[in-house]
Amino acid sequence: MVLLLVIFAVLPFLTTTTQSANIIQVYLITEGIPGQSVTTRGEVFFSYDFSVSYAGGNMTLSANSDGTGNTLVDDAIEIVVTRPDGSVVRFVHSYQSGCAVLNPLTPRDVSALFQHGVNQVSVHLFDICGVNSFSNPLYLVSNDDNVGQLSTGYISPTSFTDDDGTWNNEPGAYFDDGAFAESSFRNNRAGRWHSYPVTVPANAIINGIDVRVDASGFVGVGWLEIQVSNGAQFSTARVVPGQSLTLPTAKTSYIVGGTTDLWGLTWSPTQINQIQVRVRVVNFREAHRLWWIPIKVHYTLPTPPFVCDTSPYTRLNTCLLEPGDILLETSLGSQTVIGGAVGTYWFHTAMYYGDGKIVDAAGRSTSADRTQEVAIRPIRDTEFYGYYDEGDHSLHYARDWVVLRLKQDTIDRETIIDLA
Repeated sequence: MVLLLVIFAVLPFLTTTTQSANIIQVYLITEGIPGQSVTTRGEVFFSYDFSVSYAGGNMTLSANSDGTGNTLVDDAIEIVVTRPDGSVVRFVHSYQSGCAVLNPLTPRDVSALFQHGVNQVSVHLFDICGVNSFSNPLYLVSNDDNVGQLSTGYISPTSFTDDDGTWNNEPGAYFDDGAFAESSFRNNRAGRWHSYPVTVPANAIINGIDVRVDASGFVGVGWLEIQVSNGAQFSTARVVPGQSLTLPTAKTSYIVGGTTDLWGLTWSPTQINQIQVRVRVVNFREAHRLWWIPIKVHYTLPTPPFVCDTSPYTRLNTCLLEPGDILLETSLGSQTVIGGAVGTYWFHTAMYYGDGKIVDAAGRSTSADRTQEVAIRPIRDTEFYGYYDEGDHSLHYARDWVVLRLKQDTIDRETIIDLA
């Protein structure tokens, strides 16, 4: 095979821009490659190596330097990232559809490829169908949209369901321990790894899910199709390592999905926490080994607002309060909260409310249908501040003194109030 390597643009790969306040760095991959005939089917016609200093946020593959614009390559792109910890991951996408139509790719979040620190990146553009090759401009754009986003880290499956009865040693893909699951059949064989012990806060906003696929193939064309399920439906399939491509015979890691990729499905914290995430692996044409198939869930917590709570759970009307307000009985009056005679407890403890009842630190609670109300009045002038407590509004008290804490940012100040 004759390998034709074309470097179309030799320019500084790192540029800066003021087009958008959230743009941090712009990495130019190519300004574009004109259409040309392919010498050898499957050849790599462009390669570019560079380094990325990653500090968090989105990393977007796009056609424009501001992170917008659909990319288009005839026929496919591979991004190989060597991370600071030495691990190597790949993103591969084929723009071809049956060697008949090229389908543009909307700006794609590839943040899951990168770790904090300096990452070594290699981009390869290659042919599949053996006719022509070209590329429009390609950029990697780093911005801070997701700074503050949280991730679970990679979580391994604990169960397997074989749809066709053709997978062997399925637990071999549970851990990154050198073992592997294997399918020796060649015709559309599927299995589902599931029961991922995922835990995210109840108020988490699910932003994306990525699946790490550690796999290897044998001699001959073959690939994997990856799907995920939210417990109600499966997503459309994602191809690893790419349409009409061949898995390497050596164990190789691929990242499918990303920090803002929901796989076309809706996700709630309940679905995630109830371990309703499944991965469907489909095997075509040739035997494959699956070494590990963990998932990672990306989420954010809502910005804690100033509490305006008039729910039937609390009966505490804080809509009248603003940060810095002085609490005076004459101006605000008594506020009430459903609960028991909490003022009779003679020790310092804490309680929280929810589900229509109050529970203290000792586990004692009022019944959900109890209607007794306890009036809460401030006993002296004091400023009112919020307190962010993992999504809970905590009510702390000692003897007949009550310390009311509500959430706002990370301010931790207390309002001392009295139980009537």
